[in-house]
Amino acid sequence: MSRLNDPVDFPLRSVLLQPASAAAFDLGQWDLLLQQARGAGLLARVAALLREADLGERIPAEVRWHLDSAFTVYRAHSDDVRLEVEHIARALKPAGVRPVLLKGAAYLAAGDRARLGRLYSDVDIFVPRDCIATVEQLLRWQGWSGEELSEYDQAYYRRWMHEIPPLIHRSRGIALDVHHNLLPLTSRVKLDAEALAAGVTPSEFPGVDVLAPTDRVLHSAAHLLLEGEFDNAFRDLSDLYLLLTEMSAADPGFWDALLARAEELGLGRVLYYALRYLAQLLNLAVPPDIAARMQSEAPVAPVRWMMDRLFPSALLPLSVAGSGSWPGLARFALYLRSHYLKMPLPLLLRHLLHKAVITPFEYRQPDQA
Repeated sequence: MSRLNDPVDFPLRSVLLQPASAAAFDLGQWDLLLQQARGAGLLARVAALLREADLGERIPAEVRWHLDSAFTVYRAHSDDVRLEVEHIARALKPAGVRPVLLKGAAYLAAGDRARLGRLYSDVDIFVPRDCIATVEQLLRWQGWSGEELSEYDQAYYRRWMHEIPPLIHRSRGIALDVHHNLLPLTSRVKLDAEALAAGVTPSEFPGVDVLAPTDRVLHSAAHLLLEGEFDNAFRDLSDLYLLLTEMSAADPGFWDALLARAEELGLGRVLYYALRYLAQLLNLAVPPDIAARMQSEAPVAPVRWMMDRLFPSALLPLSVAGSGSWPGLARFALYLRSHYLKMPLPLLLRHLLHKAVITPFEYRQPDQA
């Protein structure tokens, strides 16, 4: 896969690719690294990678305490997630449901390198759609509850989306997202939930499973490129880089299996974009034969030209993407694209009209009426 022009270089990228390169940093570069890593939500990952590279004595004292603090938070997050997963598995055991962990919790439970320095805003699980009502009731009995939503928002989740409204545990405060698919039911990109479920494997945590390695990569790519949320985009890109480099090194047949699975699940275009921008922004080495085969998934030239200007700006941390309004405009354009992909146009227009006109009226305070 050909790399794009103007390869990006900055301290955060250097450390993510070659942690030992930090040994040559001057204090100014260390300061810039801290700024970029903190802004991208990757300070704990940088700390974990530098520890793994045994660079402790080469890190200035005024920098080390920032990294040690971030690493301590990461370890605490990991312990919290382990405990929360135990609670979830125990809550669902009476129904015989083994939840499938997704995203960050899955990397931790699978022992993937993408777990390194990974922080968690919530826990995501995937369960069969015909079990949703039972799963939700069991979780509510054990202390999870959702915020009060309007009748429209409840219908939005339960008729059109791939998950129920988010739940939060009343005493522990950890958010839980319960999915019955990985993409909205109305999405132009369809995912066969049964095909995903057929490929799950046991995790290192008792009572829970994870997606197959190829599916963890594809879900990570789909979430990054289709959801339209870019606050943690560079962190998620780093997740993908770690997943792909680790899995392809461990299994000589992984690339072929990944392409076959992407075709089976209808995610070929998503994988094309993921590999293209990983090659540009994180220098991912895609085997030439895989890159050649991926060209069949490329969009037409005008669309590719536009995506090549939008995605790199949106995926980079704002501190690196450049000054001016373009990075924000790129993110907004891709946000609109994500909604276009999530819903047929008539449904999307109805939804936007409701959120723009009716929802503000519903939530007006009585003394504003």
